[in-house]
Amino acid sequence: MTRNKCSRIDRIFVSWNFLCEWTNAEYRALTREESDHSPLILKLEARNFGPKPFRFFNSWLSRNVLEEVVHRALSGFIGNGPPDVVLMNKFRIRLEIVKWKQEWLKEDVEEEMNLKQDLFHLDELVEERDLTEAEEWVIMEAKKKLKELDDLKAKDIRQKARGVINKRRVANTIPGLSIDGRWVFKPAEVKKEVHRFFKQRFAEDLQTRPSLDCYGIKQLNDIEAE
Repeated sequence: MTRNKCSRIDRIFVSWNFLCEWTNAEYRALTREESDHSPLILKLEARNFGPKPFRFFNSWLSRNVLEEVVHRALSGFIGNGPPDVVLMNKFRIRLEIVKWKQEWLKEDVEEEMNLKQDLFHLDELVEERDLTEAEEWVIMEAKKKLKELDDLKAKDIRQKARGVINKRRVANTIPGLSIDGRWVFKPAEVKKEVHRFFKQRFAEDLQTRPSLDCYGIKQLNDIEAE
C-alpha cells in the first residue's frame, strides 16, 4: 500500500555575512498553485517609518556654541498660518541642531585622534631623552582634553541607559487585567490575580512522589542531608 506524503518547505539557510550585508532582506513563501511545492522568494524590502525621533542629550548644554546655534536658527524665523502650524515649523530648529551635532562629532573624532598621536609621539621621546617644559605641558593638556571628551561620552551613555531602563519598565508594566470579563486596575487586585495565576501553573499535581530504591550506591544519610 502506498501513501502520499506532503511537506511544506518554508525554511532557508542564510549566512551571517549575508544578514550583515543586507539587514533589510526578507523572504516569503508564495502560494502553491500549479507547482508541487511552495515557491520561496528572497528580496530586499526598503521600509520607511518616517523621520527618526529627535533625542536631545544633556551633555550638549556644556557646549557654549549650542546657545549660539539656537539663537541663529530662531532669529530668521517668520511664522505664518495657524498657531499649530507655526509651532510645528518652529520645531524644525532640530535640523540645525542635528547639523551642528554632526559637525562637532567629526571635529571631536579628529581632535581625539590627534591628541592620541601626540601622546604616542611624546611617549617615544621619553625613552630617548627628558622632555622639555613645553612638551610636558602638551602632555598635561592632551590628557585633560581627552578626559573631557570621555566624560561627555560617559554622560551620553548614562542617559541612553536610563532611557532603555525606563522603556523596559513601561513595557513590563501591567496597567490592568481582565478577570472573569471585568477589567481590574487596582494594584492590589492585579498582584493578587498574578499570584493566583502563577501559583496555579506551578502547583504540583502529585500528592506523593514516587520513590526510587538504588542499592549499592553511595548516598547521604539523614544527618548529612539535613
